[in-house]
Amino acid sequence: MNRRPMNFFRLPVLFVFIFIFQVATLGSHPSVLGSESSSEIALIHGSQLFDNAFDFNEIRPEDFLPAIQQAYKIAIKEIERIEDNPDAPTFENTVEAVELCCSELEQASQLFANYLSVNGSEELERVAPEVIQIWNDYQTRILFSQKLFSRIEHVWQKRNELNLNREKYLLLERAYKNLRTLGVNLPQDQQDQVRLLMSREQELSFKFAENVLKSETHTNFEITNPDDLKGLPSDVIAYGKQRAVEEGRPDSWIFSVAPHIFLAWSNYGESRYWREQFWRGRRMLGGIAPWDNTPIVLELVRNRAQRARLLGFSNFAELTLQDKMLRSPQLVSNFLNDLYQAVKAKAKEEFMELKGLAEREDGLFELRDWDIHYYTQKLKVKKFNVSREQFRPYFELNGTVRRTLEMLGSWFQIQFIPRDDLPVYHPDVRVYEVRDERSKEYLGLLYLDLIYRPNKKGGARMAVLRLPGQTKSGAPKRPHVLVVDEIMPPSNETPSLLSIGEVKTFFHEMGHALHALFSQVTYKSMSSSNVARDFIEFPSQLLENWVDQKQVLLQLGRHYQHGSQIPEELVDRWLASNKFNVSSETFFTLALSELDMNFHTLSVESAMSLEKIEPIEIGVMKNYRFIESEYFGSIAKSLGHLFAGGYAAGYYSYLWSNVLEADAFEFFKENGIYNRAMFDRFREKVLAKGALEDPLELYRDFRGRPPKVDAFLKRLEGD
Repeated sequence: MNRRPMNFFRLPVLFVFIFIFQVATLGSHPSVLGSESSSEIALIHGSQLFDNAFDFNEIRPEDFLPAIQQAYKIAIKEIERIEDNPDAPTFENTVEAVELCCSELEQASQLFANYLSVNGSEELERVAPEVIQIWNDYQTRILFSQKLFSRIEHVWQKRNELNLNREKYLLLERAYKNLRTLGVNLPQDQQDQVRLLMSREQELSFKFAENVLKSETHTNFEITNPDDLKGLPSDVIAYGKQRAVEEGRPDSWIFSVAPHIFLAWSNYGESRYWREQFWRGRRMLGGIAPWDNTPIVLELVRNRAQRARLLGFSNFAELTLQDKMLRSPQLVSNFLNDLYQAVKAKAKEEFMELKGLAEREDGLFELRDWDIHYYTQKLKVKKFNVSREQFRPYFELNGTVRRTLEMLGSWFQIQFIPRDDLPVYHPDVRVYEVRDERSKEYLGLLYLDLIYRPNKKGGARMAVLRLPGQTKSGAPKRPHVLVVDEIMPPSNETPSLLSIGEVKTFFHEMGHALHALFSQVTYKSMSSSNVARDFIEFPSQLLENWVDQKQVLLQLGRHYQHGSQIPEELVDRWLASNKFNVSSETFFTLALSELDMNFHTLSVESAMSLEKIEPIEIGVMKNYRFIESEYFGSIAKSLGHLFAGGYAAGYYSYLWSNVLEADAFEFFKENGIYNRAMFDRFREKVLAKGALEDPLELYRDFRGRPPKVDAFLKRLEGD
């Protein structure tokens, strides 16, 4: 999953959050006192290190707030200079000036957000509301500035006389249209309402994410009987023991419901009792006092509907979809309905096969939710004699990362050069300088932070620590990107070992990283991180296809103890199993996509009368469940994609990106999936272009025609 920074020219259309957590309040913030420390200077002005890399040795948590306060003062002065410029508005002194200004505040705030998400502490959590308050005051200051809008409107009216190139024209178009969409030309009382709703939405989104994290942190299970651990991977058992020892209970095993722990229990835990406990614990995240997200979800849904109405739209989905590839709720609904009809029968067939296995082998005649993953794994092993755990010894983290980077370097003709001399915020982090192998052009820095820590948030993702683009001085700036995951830490017995799924996740996030590193745009708001939400997952999901190729797995897989290549017959069995259960997985994504649209196509009247979440969720999920037992808990109350991130009315993007990547991979297969000319074409026509064109046009230019759904449907049918 990609986390995008908020941008001035993109915010109004899709309320994209700059922060992983997001909170804002209106009001004043403290004035800046005292002189800048070296840490504050590092946060605001960068360092003397290679490419102004962040000097994490100089960055202290306590200096974030004063640095951001100082940067805010700089930003406001810059905005005032643009507003009060006595010269007639031009593209350069208005549109471009806003794009390039305030970089100190944007950079320091962005770093704070990412630093908190990967290296969180009580100190950072404590100052987070003040930091976001500053950011909210800043965005409110420019997004609702009548002076700025008037100047941009003046430039827009003269656009046909300016002889702007494509990128400059698009920057101007976004600035003008998005500010109008935000409502800057509305009557003052309506503007004030929009501002308050936006501010409250950020505050609620932060609280939502905080509730999920805190409820996850406080949901733990202590197991004292070793027989209850049967079936679990050895590294998970070792981790549970290590944690118990650390907490002074050496005769026990202690487990959280963090995603990687929960999935291990769901897939492999033979104890049905404990599978149920972990499943219920996970399903109740964000649903139990004092971390109950029910009132937050209800208020978010109401606020979004109200904001859409004020801005002239029937519902929130209509507002946020207007610049996507599927530009309306009806187009999304048609897409989801067509896919539902195509996949439902196959998904039910797969479920009935699981049910039959449970009856035959264990006399279990009523499957429950906590049985699905377990019997899916059992059936996979039975049919293909293969499981994910068989692969772990061949995918030790450091070796897999090294070989993956070598592979990507060969395909895209780039170099990943280790930079152990650059400071990092945690010993687990590795830094690479990325260069074009042919031209030797410097492309950016790649930070990898892949091992689980309790103070890391958000699961696997790619974040941009520094966006590419032109600086105030006119010099180009290359991106610094961060890939984060939560791989099981090494134990006393074994190093960190990856499942095939985790290998695929790393390829996915590297797809996002390459999208940023290859960016060849002038302005940061046109960079790869700022493309349409239903296009942004396309490159990353496309890259996953190579993990399903025999040649790739044979190159990557080396046993961590003796270095032997992964057995070819094991790879063959895995590849034979690849199409197993694909329809069921797609069916679940369809369910969440429909749930998302049901929340975000509510009218104001329907949203205001909504008193409970469960009726909407149960109403959707009943069409996707083959289990007759009562629906338990709530997915929505912990679904950060919708209520603490940028995927509201956009969860369908994962499925739409599947259509794009399946069609694109067919194109690769037609021309050779290791054909460097094809990788060059993909890099040049998609990855480098950012948002320089409508995403449909970018795809058409790459593929030679619009996308077709055929390849994705064939995959669902098992072909």
